[in-house]
Amino acid sequence: MPTLHPNTHMDTSISTPVQPSLRTLIVDNYDSYTFNLLQLFDQDQLENVVVIRNDQFSWSHFEQQILPHFDQIILSPGPGRPERSQA
Repeated sequence: MPTLHPNTHMDTSISTPVQPSLRTLIVDNYDSYTFNLLQLFDQDQLENVVVIRNDQFSWSHFEQQILPHFDQIILSPGPGRPERSQA
């Protein structure tokens, strides 16, 4: 067993691996909620956040070319209220 000298300090800190930020896709349904969400992200996380409009791509393009590149998706609620939709 190693001997510690009086002036030697043992490093007892636990090293935690740095987790990469999740790649986040926000689908904007044409409401202000989308940009309120963006304000909740830390500055260093914003490079991993992408916003697209709900009608920007066809479903097949979205499913095959966009969706596989993200870890999580946030859907904005859209304008209006459930009992009173807006066009």
